[in-house]
Amino acid sequence: MEITAEIRDRILSSLDIVDIISEVVQLNRKGANYWALCPFHSEKTPSFSVSATKGIYKCFGCGVSGNIITFQMEYYKMSYPEAVRELAKRAGIHIEDRPLSPSEIEKQSKRDLTLGALKATSDYYHKMLKATSGKEALGYLRKRGFSDELITRFELGYSPDAWDALIVELRKQNFADLTMIEAGLVIERDDGDIYDRFRNRVMFPIHDHLGKIVGFGARLLDDEIKQAKYINSPQTIVYDKSKVLYGLFHSKDEIRKSGFAILTEGYADVLTLHQAGYQNAIASSGTSLTREQLNSLFRYCKTIYLVFDADEAGIKATERGLELALEQGFNVLIVELPSGEDPDSIIRNLGGKNFQVYIDQAVNFLDYLIKKYSNKDLLKNPTEKAKSMRYFLELICKIPDRLQHDEYIKNMAQMMNLTSRQIEQVYKEKAILEKNKTNLTNQSKPTSGNSGLINKETIRTIAENKESKEGKLISDAEIKRDINEIKFYDKLLPEEVLLLQLLLLEKDSRTIITNVYNLTEEKFHSDLGKSILKNLLRMLKESSDIAKSYFDDELLTQREKQEITNLIFTEVKFSEKWKEFSNRNTEVDMERMVKDTIIRLELLNIENRLAELQGKLLENKQKCEELAKNQKDEVSDAEELLEKLKQEQHELLKEQMEISSKRKKLNQLFIR
Repeated sequence: MEITAEIRDRILSSLDIVDIISEVVQLNRKGANYWALCPFHSEKTPSFSVSATKGIYKCFGCGVSGNIITFQMEYYKMSYPEAVRELAKRAGIHIEDRPLSPSEIEKQSKRDLTLGALKATSDYYHKMLKATSGKEALGYLRKRGFSDELITRFELGYSPDAWDALIVELRKQNFADLTMIEAGLVIERDDGDIYDRFRNRVMFPIHDHLGKIVGFGARLLDDEIKQAKYINSPQTIVYDKSKVLYGLFHSKDEIRKSGFAILTEGYADVLTLHQAGYQNAIASSGTSLTREQLNSLFRYCKTIYLVFDADEAGIKATERGLELALEQGFNVLIVELPSGEDPDSIIRNLGGKNFQVYIDQAVNFLDYLIKKYSNKDLLKNPTEKAKSMRYFLELICKIPDRLQHDEYIKNMAQMMNLTSRQIEQVYKEKAILEKNKTNLTNQSKPTSGNSGLINKETIRTIAENKESKEGKLISDAEIKRDINEIKFYDKLLPEEVLLLQLLLLEKDSRTIITNVYNLTEEKFHSDLGKSILKNLLRMLKESSDIAKSYFDDELLTQREKQEITNLIFTEVKFSEKWKEFSNRNTEVDMERMVKDTIIRLELLNIENRLAELQGKLLENKQKCEELAKNQKDEVSDAEELLEKLKQEQHELLKEQMEISSKRKKLNQLFIR
């Protein structure tokens, strides 16, 4: 598949970046941009910004940035071709595909191969469920009340009772043994031989939120065998069980519609609930509930019904889950089941409609915990009561919405019969908790300034902490040398910033900059600016929408991409006079502003050249005192060049004054 710049640009212009990213995080509009908690690092205050008009995102906390293609690559761990292909499908853009030969399959990315092997495995297991060897497994599923439609919808299957059944099948489809190993489908022995990981088990394919199969859960058919009843796929390049919720792909539409999710423990619970009509049921994938899983769910709903088993393990899972969910900002309701029961057993024994009774009787987390602690007599002992109160208070303080805190504390006081002095103490401890939380948050925040930049403070820090080979600190002279070496690369001049922003964001100004004034990198002062300008001018020949497509350019360094992102997210700053004038005659203003800015850069370059020549003159004059008369010619040449530059500087200053005078007259004319 050949991915051309045309295909890329069509994708970037066809898809809304807000729609794409809102599938991962909750975006809230503030001003011109959207903001959210960053999906790439843990934070409490939103610093992840998305520009709908510019089609890019940037986190001001960790520094990540990109467009919808880079987001697809980074968040879903896709290669560039995979990301483009996935987005092209969503945009309705057809990309020619054809069957791949064995040699071409070997050239595919690991992720592509892994996903292909997992899909082929799921298809094979599903076929085996309908075969003679899968009769017992199919009978087990039907005994649980699962319909053929549900079995097909969730792609349930059966892994044959053989050591190499899957290996033989995948080899027929030209999948290499290494791919099977990396996909977690087979296990490699010490001697290098491989065998099927899943044997004689009912198979539950695990889908990501896009519907791609990334792993499997497998239930043993024969409970008499001394093996784990459930086993799961290992961690792979496409499967991280801490990030995936079982059934989310099949439930997300109903979750959005209903506004809540029913979170259970196991695969069978999800299937039973779906069969009974509860299409918003999901489960953690063979692991305790995690922050990453809750982050995935938060974009679909803000309310969770926790329906865990009524045994000791289920109770502990409930407490762990509600702590994380409260911190995320969910409204958490606990569904209390009779001892020894789970959703699957209740629905099979009492029917789906009767399960609704338990949903309707769900209680908030505080009611649930106080009742549970009271039943254990933990609130009668003063020491245990105080300990419990502090635990409840910690949970309350985890809730991001502080307006809820007083209400929960009031309920806690009533249910636990707290005295006025105890309530006063609760609020004192609450203040301490919040202060500690604020301090911890501030300590974890990244330092201000542009991420990744080398500056004087950075060099000084290095100097104070790093010793030379002789065991001495780096000297001030060395620091000054280092600063001189990086200062032109480290910072763009204001004039360079303005011209680069106009190239990136103001399409009307591009012709003026490139054609009328033929701006080239030689007129820029900083090395960073020169490199960015050179690349932008090159990219403009290939694409008109470089503000979205520059992330895919292989000739740009990561540092340059980061700086371009900063330029795009920073408002174009004109002088107040230009702002006044631009309201009256934009085209004339734009051309004159560009010309004025370029003149300023030329003046700055001339000043630098003058400084260099003056230094050379001084050096040459010192030599003249010691050398013969024939050295005077060199001095004369330098003085002649200096005089020429001074004349050039005079002409430029004169031209700038003329432009400023004309601008002033025009402003006065319009102000009248």
